[in-house]
Order: sequence, then structure tokens, then C-alpha cells
Amino acid sequence: MSGPAAPHPDGDRLDGAVAVDGLAGACAAAEAARSAGRAVHLIPAAGPAVGPGWWRAVCRRAAAAVPGADIRPVYDAGAVPGLVMAALRTGIPAVLYTGPEIAALRGLAGAHGTTLYRALGPCLKLDPRRRPVAAVTAWLGGIALQSERGCSIPGGTRARRPAPPGHADFSEGDRP
Repeated sequence: MSGPAAPHPDGDRLDGAVAVDGLAGACAAAEAARSAGRAVHLIPAAGPAVGPGWWRAVCRRAAAAVPGADIRPVYDAGAVPGLVMAALRTGIPAVLYTGPEIAALRGLAGAHGTTLYRALGPCLKLDPRRRPVAAVTAWLGGIALQSERGCSIPGGTRARRPAPPGHADFSEGDRP
């Protein structure tokens, strides 16, 4: 897909992801991303409670259902190194791991061509019952606006923006 991608995360932090509960939310996010000509980082809203194989299947089905969408799956392994390993075996291109630093994990992720994120920045928790395509479109538009205007605050973190009505905006510290 052509068009700009979401801004690259600051260091090891993933900013601007969309957390979805399943296929309906993933398809809504993909549709909005395709319409906006942007990439969307999808992360499971349930975190490590879902397995990497299931997450990969959801993202693949969403990509098949919305041709031309630039979906970038990110599996949330929480603080469980074994889930990082499972995600690597599954072939997921990016993993969020919030446990203690383990140099071997970073090396293995690099050998697999997998991005290893260590923190989750602002993230849209999508509610598929409340105009999800419009919510993701607004969210991605906020990312583009921040990127173009350089809206950052000291310390390299992006300024928080409110989530669209009916949707939650959360970061690692206040995740469900």
C-alpha cells in the first residue's frame, strides 16, 4: 500500500496502535487505514491472554477481508518470555514484551527480523459497536497531525490526544 505509515515509535515504544478484540475490530481498523492511505499497528486488546497463533490468524483474515490495507500486527506477550518465543515461531513481525530485559530475546527477535517493542505508548482501545471505522480514522488522523506538526513534549514522548467518543485511550500503565 502506498501512503505514509504511522510514525516510527520512539526507541522501543510503540505509539499509535489500535487494540482490537477480534476480527470485526481488526477489519474496521484495516478499512479505516486503507481509506486514509496509512498503516495501522494492530495489537490484541486482551494482551497475552490470546495466543500468537490466534492473533496471527485474526490479522491475516482481516488483511484478506480488506485488500490493500497495510496491517502491521503486533503481538502483546506481556512480561512472558515464552510468549515472545512462541510469537517468533509463529512469524509475527512485531512483539510487545514488557518484562525484564533479556539480551537473548532481543538477539533472537533480530535474527527473525521481528521488531521487539518494550513499551506501549498511546493506544486506541477500539469498541466495534461504536462507529469503529470513524474512530480509527480519527485516531490515525491524530497520528498524522502529530507527525506533521512535530507535536512532542520534552523527553521524546508524544503529546496525548483524546480518543474518539466511546473509545478508550490507554497506555501501558493503565491497561485493563
